[in-house]
Amino acid sequence: MKVSLFDVGAGPYSFKTFGKSYWTSIPHYGLCALSASAKIAGHSVFLLDIRQMTGYNELDCKIQEQNPDAIGLSMRTCDEIFLSEIAARIKKINPRIIVIVGGVHVGIAWSRLQKDENYDYLVTGEGEGTFPKLLNYLEGREDKKNLKFLSEKVIRGEKLQVFFI
Repeated sequence: MKVSLFDVGAGPYSFKTFGKSYWTSIPHYGLCALSASAKIAGHSVFLLDIRQMTGYNELDCKIQEQNPDAIGLSMRTCDEIFLSEIAARIKKINPRIIVIVGGVHVGIAWSRLQKDENYDYLVTGEGEGTFPKLLNYLEGREDKKNLKFLSEKVIRGEKLQVFFI
């Protein structure tokens, strides 16, 4: 499956800010971890960083150019309105793109967020183990019972088992 993971920075004010400060130069480590876990599961992953784009037109072109099967968005509380607008743009570009939203805000607001028609799936909690399983499920390579659905479109992320040797 072709997947694009999207770093929204600090919203629409983030266009053209990459590298202008220490904070606008840091990669989104959560998306990097999701990318790694999805790649290990055999998916093609691209990262989109709004801080490296000039505006909405370039964003739309990048989405069209990548033509992903799914887009993953990471939501903080301050991102809720902006991500809803981005998801609507994505669906306008191609309504078949599956929009998957995770991040800290989803964990506390999923009951309200699931009403947004532009979000196809919401993942609460840890996503590194659940995200590749969801992608596999969407491709028909994973059974739905291996995901912990809280509702039709909300999935509880599973905690990762970490072992030190």
